[in-house]
Amino acid sequence: GKMTRDFTYIDDISNAVAKIAELDFSKIEHNTINKNKNFSIYNIGNSQPRSLMEYVEALENKIGITAKKKYLPIQLGDVLRTSSCTKLLNQLIDYKPSTDIEQGISHFVDWYCDYYESNYPGR
Repeated sequence: GKMTRDFTYIDDISNAVAKIAELDFSKIEHNTINKNKNFSIYNIGNSQPRSLMEYVEALENKIGITAKKKYLPIQLGDVLRTSSCTKLLNQLIDYKPSTDIEQGISHFVDWYCDYYESNYPGR
């Protein structure tokens, strides 16, 4: 439960991908992203890491149920903290994710319940 992750809502990711797809790279000086003009790699994220427990708490608050937690040692190869660097996206497409973790959890749970025609105590 001590890990932090850069949780990013899917709409923020898909909006960034759409804006990247619309770029005219012929007008970007010498492809500032990558010297290879055949491809580019972008780090799309929220750049505001939150603890895994904050994520779980937001989910608990939304659905009105307290999770039964079982804490285990960190998995082999896992890391305690991840975070995206979106400096390049900010330069290219003025990328600024707009969905915070509580909002994203709320949208996801509502979508999930509508899609699977299910309910939860807080609904």
